[in-house]
Amino acid sequence: MNILLLGTGYLGTELLGYLPEADCITVLDHGRNFGRLEGSRSFDPARIRLFRGDLLDRDLVEKLVGDADIVINLTGGGGNAACERDPVRYTNTYVTGMENLVRTAERSGVGHLYLSSSISVYPSPPPGEILEVTESTPPKPSTLYGSLKLSAERILGESELDSTVLRLSNIYGPTDLYPVPEGGLFGNLLNAVFDGEPLSIDGDGTQTIDYVHIRDVCRCFGTLVPKPPHRRSVFNVGSGTVTQINEIAAIIAGLARENLDCSPRVVHRPPRNTILSYPLMSIDSIRKTGWSPGIGLEEGLGELFAAFDRFRHRS
Repeated sequence: MNILLLGTGYLGTELLGYLPEADCITVLDHGRNFGRLEGSRSFDPARIRLFRGDLLDRDLVEKLVGDADIVINLTGGGGNAACERDPVRYTNTYVTGMENLVRTAERSGVGHLYLSSSISVYPSPPPGEILEVTESTPPKPSTLYGSLKLSAERILGESELDSTVLRLSNIYGPTDLYPVPEGGLFGNLLNAVFDGEPLSIDGDGTQTIDYVHIRDVCRCFGTLVPKPPHRRSVFNVGSGTVTQINEIAAIIAGLARENLDCSPRVVHRPPRNTILSYPLMSIDSIRKTGWSPGIGLEEGLGELFAAFDRFRHRS
């Protein structure tokens, strides 16, 4: 089996270690992580080939897709903040690049194409409410990022390719190449703990988020890729629950008391931007493939806390 993996960011670099059935994995990416990747435990030079470029390079895409049985598209990253900062770049990535990839894959007869999409294609629940969504819930993105992800889904859905769309919730957890979060809620709260500062939360903290551990997501790909689902599939991939930000802060404060003998206080500040909650994604469909999440949020945050502690001591 020859796999073309598009994107070696946070998820892509970790996923390489979960595709043992692949005879050859060809990686196409901007290359900023290639140096670190080549020194990682998951890098096997005998079966992993690295190419610098992007989906807008028609000749390179034609060459690499032509050799692939399976294509996994993880391109993009940075969420809505990145899309808002540079909408042209991310429109090229999610829409123009996807169109080029799909047309090329159709001509080349690729066996199956996997697309990483997002929980952000779904509507956000009203404040204070829990909104459960299934794969049949009509998409209604509230952000540019969600809209671009939905556009990529539709380009794939209008093609003749056998394909699987994985709508991923918010991924977290330490990896070899990304031992600590570089920002976001977890990064901000953990930095505050280790800097001896209060845990600052925008708004009242009742907004809900679905977090799924990165190893669980990689196991999901590892379950599906060797035995692709039927011709066209869409799956929600998450934890099967949502958690309020106040609860997350309480877990991290408890870890600080247990491990650092300190008791950080939680402070709420006026929101600087519109705060959206995430829906509760049903994962009943993906469970039927044999996959289910295995790492709960308290366990995962404990692991992340320990990784952050080691990182700060090395620094």
